[in-house]
Amino acid sequence: MTLRYDNEVAQDRRARGKRKPNSRARKGVLAGFPAGSPARRRATVNAVRRSQLLERFVDYLLAEGLAGLSLRPAAEAIGTSARMLVHHFGSKENLLTEALAAARARQIAVVSRGHDQGISSFDGVFRASWARLASEEFRQYLHLSYEVLALALRDRRRYRSFLATLTEE
Repeated sequence: MTLRYDNEVAQDRRARGKRKPNSRARKGVLAGFPAGSPARRRATVNAVRRSQLLERFVDYLLAEGLAGLSLRPAAEAIGTSARMLVHHFGSKENLLTEALAAARARQIAVVSRGHDQGISSFDGVFRASWARLASEEFRQYLHLSYEVLALALRDRRRYRSFLATLTEE
């Protein structure tokens, strides 16, 4: 039954002209599965689905914030169920840890965008940096960072990885 599902998924992808997303699979997930095996295809599909869910969850956190976060409404908003989020991430805490790390990586990408533009003066660097930091795009990351920081100061154990990353940067 699962093999039939894998074949249907493959046929659907071929019909839409999309290639298999092997290149986006997490490292280590496919190790031990022979190339072309049903188990490898399932692992690839699961890794891609997990990545998509994580990206959608990060978008949800940026829009809604972290205070009062409940898994069911969040899952519904991103088009899945709480059960599937737990299936892919193990727990709400693991999901939150990975989502905050992904949001932080996005935030760093926004800040570092444009650093290679060859600005010749300090004033030019300052203005370009300020424009990025004052943008609407960056503001959502700033709000989430301050919200998590405030929560982390109250519950250091729960937000340990966030605090460690924050102090290392």
